[in-house]
Amino acid sequence: MDTHQTETASSERNTRITRFIVGIVSLICLIVAGYLVLRTVLSPNEKKHIHALFETRASALNQKHLSQYLSCFSQDYRSGEKTYADLQADASQWFSQFTTIQFSSTLLDLEIQQDKALATNTYSFTLTNAEGKAIEIAQKELLELRREDEGWKIVRSLSP
Repeated sequence: MDTHQTETASSERNTRITRFIVGIVSLICLIVAGYLVLRTVLSPNEKKHIHALFETRASALNQKHLSQYLSCFSQDYRSGEKTYADLQADASQWFSQFTTIQFSSTLLDLEIQQDKALATNTYSFTLTNAEGKAIEIAQKELLELRREDEGWKIVRSLSP
């Protein structure tokens, strides 16, 4: 094989390698673009589901509907040292102790990444007992959410 043939073979090999690399990079770009498009398309729908979760929570509190309220939370729920069982006991106590509960919340920020989300919101509670004495609570909260088989659930309260 003379020098010219060797250079030609080497050049052809380099061309094939370059085309292969360009093909792989193009494929990766298509996959990433597809993922971003799907994420953009799915995100508004997921936001609707999460907004519905917060509406269900508010409605359940206002109606003192324990099972509906608890349906907003994962069985894995944690808030500091408190568990789902503690949440259930606390809510049951509120519903029996207070004659009326007025709850509202405003979603300030929502970050969704696949099956997890972080929601920042403010809420206000007015709890009124049988004597008419009202307790008002207002707070900002950070909640970790997870999409489970039954839909989006509150998994963790990250606020103080």
